[in-house]
Amino acid sequence: MLWERGTGSDDWFTRKKLTNGKTAMVAMWRFDDISSAMPYFYVALAIVKKRKHTYSSDIFDNRITGDGGLEGLLFAKQALIDFEERFTLRQFAIAVAGSDGRRQRAYERYLTRLGYRKERVDGQLVMVKRINRKEAQA
Repeated sequence: MLWERGTGSDDWFTRKKLTNGKTAMVAMWRFDDISSAMPYFYVALAIVKKRKHTYSSDIFDNRITGDGGLEGLLFAKQALIDFEERFTLRQFAIAVAGSDGRRQRAYERYLTRLGYRKERVDGQLVMVKRINRKEAQA
């Protein structure tokens, strides 16, 4: 999976053209929580009709259709797994928040299988997975 740098130094995104002609994008942007020494990466999934809409400064607007079906969700799942494996920080966390209650409940059911837990971060309930890599043994 090809990850590209976003506008921030630690912001990343990847895109895929779906078979229905829409574009799915997963973006990860870094958030340093002052109450934790561990950086968090928030996840955004957008499925849009035109690829140029993924460049919008506010990806959560009326251009997001969300109708990528199972293919879009499988792409998002693979992006989460790939980001976790490729990112080089020794300790970090990935946080996934639903834009509404229905999506949040779906994320709670599914992401627990991938090792995510429900936590309150920055005043919001999100699904979080903490990655702690041990240093390589010599």
